[in-house]
Amino acid sequence: MSIDGQTLEGQGGGTVFRLLSEKFGQNVRLRIRRGSDERELEIAVGSVELVNYRIVDGKSPTPEQLKIRESWLNR
Repeated sequence: MSIDGQTLEGQGGGTVFRLLSEKFGQNVRLRIRRGSDERELEIAVGSVELVNYRIVDGKSPTPEQLKIRESWLNR
């Protein structure tokens, strides 16, 4: 519902991400609702490491490598 008193209702996920990223390493007060129960929590803001992968064709793939690639790509 809120982060450090700033209302989140009607805001997109980007707003939540931005607010929390500005507080990295600090404690924040979260106001949450679960069903009809509302609570206020204090939590430390950490980070998440995002890892991206991509498949790149080799110069001379073996038939086995091609078969594996095709199964990954659902072809």
